[in-house]
Amino acid sequence: MKFGYKLCAFVLIFTVWASVGRAEEITGQEACKKLLDKAAGFISKNSAESLSCYSVGKDLMVKTDSSQVFSKLQSELFPQDVFMGYSVRPAPDFTAPDSGPKKQDQAAGFRSVVEKGVDFDGAGVHAKNLVSVNSGIVLANFTPATSGGVFYQQPGAGSGAGNKSGKKKGGQPGSGSGQPGSGSGQPGNGSGQPGSGNGDDVPPPDDNLPAKRSRPSGPPSTFPSYPPDLPYYDDRADGTGYWHLYTDFLGRPYRMGYGEISQDKGKKVFQRGGSNTQIGQDSTYRYTLQSKSYRNVYALYWRYVGRDCDSYDTDRCRYWEVQYRYFLYEIETIEARSMAVVINFANDQALLPWEKEEFEVQYDGSQIVLKQRQTAYRYREDGPYIDQKRGEATLTLTQGQKLLTPPDPNGVGLRLVKRGNSLFLVIEDKWAKYYQGEVLEIDVVVKWDKPWSLSNPKVYEAHPYQMTGPSVEIPIPTQKSGEYWVDGWKFRRAGGQGSVGSKISSGDLINKGEGNKIKL
Repeated sequence: MKFGYKLCAFVLIFTVWASVGRAEEITGQEACKKLLDKAAGFISKNSAESLSCYSVGKDLMVKTDSSQVFSKLQSELFPQDVFMGYSVRPAPDFTAPDSGPKKQDQAAGFRSVVEKGVDFDGAGVHAKNLVSVNSGIVLANFTPATSGGVFYQQPGAGSGAGNKSGKKKGGQPGSGSGQPGSGSGQPGNGSGQPGSGNGDDVPPPDDNLPAKRSRPSGPPSTFPSYPPDLPYYDDRADGTGYWHLYTDFLGRPYRMGYGEISQDKGKKVFQRGGSNTQIGQDSTYRYTLQSKSYRNVYALYWRYVGRDCDSYDTDRCRYWEVQYRYFLYEIETIEARSMAVVINFANDQALLPWEKEEFEVQYDGSQIVLKQRQTAYRYREDGPYIDQKRGEATLTLTQGQKLLTPPDPNGVGLRLVKRGNSLFLVIEDKWAKYYQGEVLEIDVVVKWDKPWSLSNPKVYEAHPYQMTGPSVEIPIPTQKSGEYWVDGWKFRRAGGQGSVGSKISSGDLINKGEGNKIKL
């Protein structure tokens, strides 16, 4: 007796397990058939309503002739938008012709992209991927395949053959006297019997568009194919654009791209200067330089892009598509090398107080190059001598011929000075002792702000005034009280009498602009 109870219990458990297994194993095609079987009882057999159903992953896409029919089915069969474990949604139709300007614009956009056929999700559904190479947007337009979508059609009440236009506009009842149609496309919606179509054509579209919904929160169940020639962007993807890294099952970037190899040379610019420059003049300089070659690494990112969106809320759209793009993921260092560089100055003479020298040393991973950018002497280079064991390169610069350098722009001062009711122009040469026997040339204009006049007359000008020695005072003729100022002045080192130019500095003209103002 106990054995009989155990056997019954085993049979009961096995039966429940088998029924649960069968419920879990029901395919989208089988769920569509059951939905259409039950739907037949809610649609008047005297009407010409047509239904179609096909599955996409865990979704059942239901197409009806009108939104009223869909609402009726929804209230009776799937009030929670769920049927036998599948989500139920109105089937979208991107290909239905329409005279409205909005759909004409959409159709024009769809025609401008490349069409590819793929098998989607293994659910017996054929997808035509419309791929926009420039934007990286992949639009999946799902149509039922031979072994996929399941259709149900109520027979019409007319006496004629089905209209062939049933493929495009849902099929109105025919009025002829011929036999029922039996074409290879989708069933006609006429008065004849349903056609024996093989399901390869687009299901009869209608105006029952899907409701607008918010941006999906998770990734798609299956990613559509990405365009092959996406451009690379040197910006990094951030959270503001809804971009997500496209990863494999281990969480690693699914697809990478690489930029050209670039190199950063190790380099150092250094200066030496006279006593008045506060730079210093050392005889040895030592720097460690690093050369690095690298490239940008890009990763594939994705995001949802909406179409037919709410004008007041662009995050609520009727259709959501996947867009791809490559963004900068990281900068990969390919090779890095370092070298210690020592620069020695031999036969080194003191620079003039205002003089500056500038050098640049570079290391490209194999060679050391020294550039003499601005110098007060000609330098002979010896080296570099490289000690590979110590990782050190030595260069020696030997001082040679003295070169003319630009004069100190702050070496000459000029200002107006008031003594009593008299006005003087005072000029001072800070480095006169270095230019003994040489002439300093000065161009200067002094003006007066004449009351009740549109012009400001000149009261003194020199083109040029020549001086030797450390300073000079020039009396300035005054007219009346008012404001006097140096309208502009410049100077240059002209050299001695009979000479071509200065032996100390180059003959550059130094423009000092406006000077000070004095009120009498």
